[in-house]
Amino acid sequence: MHVCNAGNPINIMHNNILHILSKIKSVLILLLLLCMQNICIAAWWDNNWNRNVSLQLTNSSGSNLINYPVDIDISASNLPGFDWNNNGDDLRVIDTDEITQLDFYIDSLNSATETATLWVNIPTFNNGEVRTIYIYYHNNAATNVSDAAATFSETGIKYHTRNTTFDPTTRAQAEADFNSLPDNVAGYGCTILNNITNIDNSGTFTGPNNDIIYFTETFFEVTAANAGIWEFRIGPDFGLGGDLYIDNQSVDAEWNDDLWWSFNFGNVNEILSGTTTPLPTGFHSFRTLGSEACCDGPASIEFRTPGGSFQELSAANLNLVTRQCPVENISTAFIGTEVLADISITKTDNINSYTPGGNTTYSIIVSNNGLVDVTNINVSDTLPDGVTVNGNWTCDPSIAPGDGTASCITGTAAGTTATGTGNINQNIDIPAGKSLVFSIPVNFSTDMNDY
Repeated sequence: MHVCNAGNPINIMHNNILHILSKIKSVLILLLLLCMQNICIAAWWDNNWNRNVSLQLTNSSGSNLINYPVDIDISASNLPGFDWNNNGDDLRVIDTDEITQLDFYIDSLNSATETATLWVNIPTFNNGEVRTIYIYYHNNAATNVSDAAATFSETGIKYHTRNTTFDPTTRAQAEADFNSLPDNVAGYGCTILNNITNIDNSGTFTGPNNDIIYFTETFFEVTAANAGIWEFRIGPDFGLGGDLYIDNQSVDAEWNDDLWWSFNFGNVNEILSGTTTPLPTGFHSFRTLGSEACCDGPASIEFRTPGGSFQELSAANLNLVTRQCPVENISTAFIGTEVLADISITKTDNINSYTPGGNTTYSIIVSNNGLVDVTNINVSDTLPDGVTVNGNWTCDPSIAPGDGTASCITGTAAGTTATGTGNINQNIDIPAGKSLVFSIPVNFSTDMNDY
């Protein structure tokens, strides 16, 4: 039986629990076997994935959005049981119908801090819509499907400025400042450009030349022909300093330094430049962030591949994709977790015939064949007319095929046994790959009218 175990990492959502219901049909049964179909108490996209988390997205932007990338920040508490060392190979994002896969890009994944950032493409996201999507994971055989080209709908470089008087001393401070600022100040804005060559705020947005924080972003493709160590440089006018970072790793940073390149990359103390670690094939993020009090000089950005010469960072020279300019009031919230379990039941007494007035003992073996521990499984066995429990039934995790690691009372220590009278109605915990056994002694009535 396949059971969607939800709520906590291994608990069943809203206390929905598996009910194992069976009856002895007559006194002439050779084998009592509980046969159950493969069912799931909730929709499940693919049984090769054992866990998912659900997220609620809300569009309060005032706009109907098309192919909009939504930022999802993830921590260990959001993905219980996730393998942070597998580079996100098993991540899949599924739409509200739990059928349609959504394109996404893993912007960052840090196994040390157990944090990650995903961008998920929402094909249509109407104003006022509240949408539930799912992140599936826990499949060791899966391969990575992170795809920047499919996730981001814009070609080129995003150039984004906001109005501020804050003087940051670190990138973290600058990012926090930028993210806190609105986009409704006249003379500052966001646009998608083919290149960053002699670009400034006042010329781009017909705005002021002071109190500016600049953010540029693109995702560039590394091919087999140019994989390796790349070099980037920006000639800025960052009067309060700035940072150049690739794949979220700083290549060069100078804060509390008045950087003005004077249109000359030879002014090495006035530019930000550096080499990357070896870049494998695929898409990588390029970002710069810097602040200026006055007076908004034009900036340029260049790159070179292994063995190549510097050239303009542009859509003509590289395959560049980027995010749409952002809209405000898109919210995300993690709302629950689910675990797919695989519970099997075998019921037998291993005798060939029954005699009215006689007795026997039958067994119910409950096994967890899945990859995750399951708690709060409810085992319920109701005896038919004419059959009564002879004394007490027992539950024992140490009887073969059990090995003492399951528990007959949910929430208690491994190896905990249980006993009772009458019909069984017991909540149990079973680790992945383990079993426990119920033993039920019964008497058969001498009066055939009881059956």
